[in-house]
Amino acid sequence: MRKILLLVLSFFVFGVNAQNINMQDGSFNQCSGTFFDSGGNGGDYANNELFTLTICPTTAGDAVTLDFTFWDVEGGWDDMTIYNGDSTADPLIGTYSGASPGTITATTAGDGTGCLTIVWDSDGSTTQGGWRADISCAPIGGGGGSCSPGNGTGTSTAGCPNVIGGGLGLGDVDPAPIDCSSGTNCVDIEATYLDLGDTTDYVVSSIAYAPPYQFDCLANPISVGTDDVWSPVINLPFDFCFYGNSYNQCIAGSNGIISFDTGPASGPSGYAFSNNLPSTVGALFANSIYGVYHDIDPSLGGEVGWELITLDTGCRALVAAWHDVPMFSCTSVLYTGMMVLYEDTNIIEVYVEEKNVCAGWNGGNAIIGIQDDTATVAHVAPGRNGLDPNWAVTNEAWRFTPNGPSITTVTWYEGSGTAGPVVGNTDVINVCPTTTTTYTAEVTYTLCDGTILTETDETVVTVNDGAVTANPVADMVQCDADGSGDETFDLTSNDATVLGTQTGATVAYYDSNANAVAGGAAGLLTPANAFVITTAQSPYTVHVRIEDTATGCYDITTFDLIIVVDANAGTDGSTTICDDSTAVIDLFSLITGEDAGGTWVRTGGTGGTFNAAAGTFLPAAGATTSTFDYTVTGVAPCADDTSTATVNINAAVT
Repeated sequence: MRKILLLVLSFFVFGVNAQNINMQDGSFNQCSGTFFDSGGNGGDYANNELFTLTICPTTAGDAVTLDFTFWDVEGGWDDMTIYNGDSTADPLIGTYSGASPGTITATTAGDGTGCLTIVWDSDGSTTQGGWRADISCAPIGGGGGSCSPGNGTGTSTAGCPNVIGGGLGLGDVDPAPIDCSSGTNCVDIEATYLDLGDTTDYVVSSIAYAPPYQFDCLANPISVGTDDVWSPVINLPFDFCFYGNSYNQCIAGSNGIISFDTGPASGPSGYAFSNNLPSTVGALFANSIYGVYHDIDPSLGGEVGWELITLDTGCRALVAAWHDVPMFSCTSVLYTGMMVLYEDTNIIEVYVEEKNVCAGWNGGNAIIGIQDDTATVAHVAPGRNGLDPNWAVTNEAWRFTPNGPSITTVTWYEGSGTAGPVVGNTDVINVCPTTTTTYTAEVTYTLCDGTILTETDETVVTVNDGAVTANPVADMVQCDADGSGDETFDLTSNDATVLGTQTGATVAYYDSNANAVAGGAAGLLTPANAFVITTAQSPYTVHVRIEDTATGCYDITTFDLIIVVDANAGTDGSTTICDDSTAVIDLFSLITGEDAGGTWVRTGGTGGTFNAAAGTFLPAAGATTSTFDYTVTGVAPCADDTSTATVNINAAVT
């Protein structure tokens, strides 16, 4: 039977070069012995502990490895944080609570000292057995061998969410300047962008073999000296969408797999399977990426590791790689491959530098594919499922691109930035500027976690010299003083304003922008010097076209024709009463046809009570004949209008 785990209980007597270290504040140079919690071998750690401990190699150029063989910590309350260097200012490797750290090795991705710094924090209740970790050292670099770490920067054609604005088919190049002599002011501009679908579906495609990063000496070695295990939890600095769900953590297995189910972290991962995806029979797992998934044995050599890199496109990616790892049972046959998870685009790539067949073990089965969290949907590279005929390959690459409904929209704005008017919602739009104008393309991406990414780019449409400018014109306003219901406007009185100092140009007045752009007889307002509209048509928008007679260049502006209805205070009226009358007189009843909203003022007579707000007059003994003016304020250019109500008061007959 394959892979028997032997538990050997041994007693060791440590000399001065193999002393044990209990958790405490301090720093040690040590490459052997055992690292325990504060309770030592067999004791529990205490409550309310907060220690920082650094372990460094005894030889320059080496790196410390801690292999945690026992882990019993109160999950969610007590935790250990490990840094890749001699202080907490160095890169974080991980924070561990319920799940064991597994095997942790310092790398040159840290500060280069080969040290590990451990911070331990326990809460105020519940203590447990703690941990035991074997201390060892090896040349720095990862996996115990010598290599050159990367600089954390990769290259990729997968791209980031982006947009490029320019002329049609020109990429980021502005369109050719508009030449007015050609008789057109219009040109096509295009937004070129990465159009993404959501992750409810994928398309699998073969791509050129161009790994974005190196396979060896990655910043975070895993499966060091061990086989068939899951890594500790890998914390992603970005949300990754996979089959419609969003994740910021994953784990990687010894045999070429990444899973978003982190529960088995640092535990056994299995190895045997004899099924196609989708399936969870044997060592097949839901919610996982397979690439290449087959039985290899990093305990015998090679490297397994991961690193978060920044691409030349500006986005980040998780790189997990297996480098020169022996096949199990065919240990002279080595495997090298890589999986890449791209930020924002949620693209997955698998790169296979070399994959051979070990037909005598596990049927030679191997998989390149992905499987959802229900294990009912999978997307597999052609010929690369578990029970497909055995295959060997070098320099092969596959891309899994989200292919659900589009998460991308495009909007064009006139002007620099997105504050101007919207002028289109398609990749290609036709614009007709009369002066040099900037247009902004905005693309938005709605990710599965609800995050909205926005990218913008600008392109400039240049209009060559020779263009004319229609100067702004004030609205024309007239009063319908005669009440006829129509007014006559001399549109040509605006010619000088529209032209300004420009010469060699004609001015014409149209009923719509479309007709003004066409510049023909359709929609031409005539006669321009005596154009009539009715009050029902007010306000009436006039579209003015100015055209250079030599170049054909034109520009358009607008103004409104407005008819203001004249104010009407009604017709004068009067009444006659005796001086002993006590009835209230409604002044509005004395005038006729008035507009509402006017004001009353007493202009003659004495005595009695006048209520201006109500428009009433109450006679009284001794009152004399009185006059009252009702005034309605006119709207410019119309004047105010006033009518008069007269109350004649005669002496009563006795």
